[in-house]
Amino acid sequence: YQKIVTIPKGATSIRVVEKAACDNTLAIKTEKGNEYCLNGN
Repeated sequence: YQKIVTIPKGATSIRVVEKAACDNTLAIKTEKGNEYCLNGN
């Protein structure tokens, strides 16, 4: 995994858009970085 962005605490209405089909997968970790909330191994 590559860190792309840090979403600020309290941020709402976050929109993620895939502009073109690809083989990449989005994964989201908790603030402490020790647990995945979405698509982590």
